[in-house]
Parts: sequence; structure tokens; C-alpha cells
Amino acid sequence: MAELSYGDADSENLLIQSGKGEHLIEHEQQKKNIGERWEEKSGGKALFLWAVKKDENGRDVHRQLQDKLAKSVSLGPIR
Repeated sequence: MAELSYGDADSENLLIQSGKGEHLIEHEQQKKNIGERWEEKSGGKALFLWAVKKDENGRDVHRQLQDKLAKSVSLGPIR
């Protein structure tokens, strides 16, 4: 799990990234659902990424993270 704060002091945002080995993914669905719901309810202040070694689009973890951050319209400087 990784935590990343970004944005200015008045509108700080938070990204939580979690990754699991392929053999654990199906047993961790509830945690994934909670993270996705947390992001949904945050009003744009939080991002959640459930990273896997290669996703269904063939993206590695680094690319998944880049794409997730690119989707955030309020992204300020990363600290």
C-alpha cells in the first residue's frame, strides 16, 4: 500500500494504491470494493487504485498509476 498527498495546502488530496499478488485478488474483492466506494464518496478529494502486475488492458503498475493520476482534474503538485 502506498499513500500520496497532492494538491495545495487548501485542497490537499489523497491517493491510496494497493496491490496484491494474482493468487490473492479474488479473496480481496471486498477490500477493493471499499476502496472504490471511498474514492466515489470523497467528492474528488481521494483516488483509489487497485494495482495488479498487468491489468486487463496490459498496463503495468506504473502505467496504471500514471493513468489514474491523469484522470484527476484537480491534481496539483505531487509531494
